[in-house]
Amino acid sequence: QDRTREIEDSLSDALHEALTARFVDRRTTALLASLKKDDALVTELTPEGDVRVEGHVVGRLKGLTFEPVLDTRTLEGKAVRGAGQAAVRPLILERLSLMMGAPGESFRLNDEGEIEYIGSPVGRLVKGAGWMSPRVEIAGAAEVGPNEREPARLRLEEWMTAEIVRVLPTHARLANEKAGDALEGLARGIAFRVLESGAAVDLRQDDQSLRLTPEQREALKAIGIRAGRVAAHVPDAQKPAAQRMIAILRAVANGQPFPLAPEGAGSFALDGTWPEDGLAANGYLRFGRRAVRADLAERLGWELAKRRKEAGKNAFVIEIDLASVVSCPADDWPAVLKGFGLTPAEKDKETSAVLSWRYASRARSEPRSEDRVQAASSNGRALKSPRGPKPQGGRASSHNGRGGGGAPSRQIDPDNP
Repeated sequence: QDRTREIEDSLSDALHEALTARFVDRRTTALLASLKKDDALVTELTPEGDVRVEGHVVGRLKGLTFEPVLDTRTLEGKAVRGAGQAAVRPLILERLSLMMGAPGESFRLNDEGEIEYIGSPVGRLVKGAGWMSPRVEIAGAAEVGPNEREPARLRLEEWMTAEIVRVLPTHARLANEKAGDALEGLARGIAFRVLESGAAVDLRQDDQSLRLTPEQREALKAIGIRAGRVAAHVPDAQKPAAQRMIAILRAVANGQPFPLAPEGAGSFALDGTWPEDGLAANGYLRFGRRAVRADLAERLGWELAKRRKEAGKNAFVIEIDLASVVSCPADDWPAVLKGFGLTPAEKDKETSAVLSWRYASRARSEPRSEDRVQAASSNGRALKSPRGPKPQGGRASSHNGRGGGGAPSRQIDPDNP
């Protein structure tokens, strides 16, 4: 019985191979014969993308790329490829024509930096003059000439430019309309840094003697930039769609994958792989082992300064409830507070738990006004202190620019730890 079963299986396989070869020979013969005809090939494109020539499936059209069903190194594969190329050219030309007149909602940018049309890639982003201005290349359409592809390529590039403006309006104003050029001094420098960073700039290490005036803050706000105690940031660039767009554009510009922050996270744990430019481009700042979104870091900084002011003394209590502002777990909370320049003022003798905090003093030399201006100029931007040189003896002018005659000097500025 086993021997009989083996013989039956062998006969079945041989019959299958013979029938397959007969079918292949018929298809090959039919396709070769059709290529010799002067008449146009009878071509059909199914809704699934299958390309049929003279009733035979020769491949599939994905976007603008034709994929033959067989290996082109075999006789049948060559016949299928030849018939497919002859048949697919008018289909690709038709699709290119449709793309030129398609509305914007017909296109989509995928995570790989490819532009999709009807669910398949038809273009790809390539590095341009800047990270905000990528070029677009057609993906596929090898069966048609460059001049035939160019109008559709321009349509994709036009759509991509409009998409960047839609998703990143503030960046578009800075990059295309040069909105930052109308600003002066420190504000202009911050606008330039924000555009280069992607979404946020960490101001904690900046020279604290160079501070924005209220008028400069309002000018930045008018073009979409918020500048506060610890960061300058673009609110509309911290939305998930904007973060994704920035990550794609940065990946294209850098030629390598770019990190994308967890969607909607007020903060997230750092695993040691995040570079500083990656955090800034996503709109986050580093606070110990956590990345905190710049707008929430500003809000927390304001709350901390408020607690210090209400306490009326250097040491003050910070409730753990404030950790919810930045979605921070209790274990990471002390490191976040230290990122604001805070240090423990008093600890429990038995548990070592921090009972109160204070702002750590910053020991730094005060350069002369002319030295600061010279240093700023050497960095390519003519930055000058909006407040002028700090008076000897210690009192700075008020925020509104008017003299403070009888106002007492302040040794500690809770808004500027």
